[in-house]
Amino acid sequence: MPLQTQPPTAAVSGQEVPRRLIVTLHDKAMEIHLTPAARQRLERPTEPLRVEMELYFSCLVRKRVLFRGQDDPGPDPGIPWQEVYPGLWLRLRAVVTETCAIDGHVGAPPVKAMPVARKTAVVPRWLCLHHGREGWQGTFGYASPS
Repeated sequence: MPLQTQPPTAAVSGQEVPRRLIVTLHDKAMEIHLTPAARQRLERPTEPLRVEMELYFSCLVRKRVLFRGQDDPGPDPGIPWQEVYPGLWLRLRAVVTETCAIDGHVGAPPVKAMPVARKTAVVPRWLCLHHGREGWQGTFGYASPS
């Protein structure tokens, strides 16, 4: 699938969403696992779901999944979004902290986009999405899901 840069569009209402999607991100296959609650929520979209997987390099490596609203493009607008399913948009963002100060910094340390020469090397094998009382939640990983 080519990378998309236009704003996301809503999924077709009432469309049955599969529990597992195989998508291509930066020329690498990746599985998206959707819990029943996530599938049910995607079948009744109110707005496109924009999922950002962030790989954060600092003194340690951290992975997190962020959910961006339609009006929140997130930092680094140059990193394109890819529609992997109608109404489901995805991107992977690698960042690095400007300094590694465990004790000396109050609040979140400033980060900058990290140039990645081989993007396929940082694309995870899987992403799991869930929707519950707390809203959208997600995890991703590099080993086979258990």
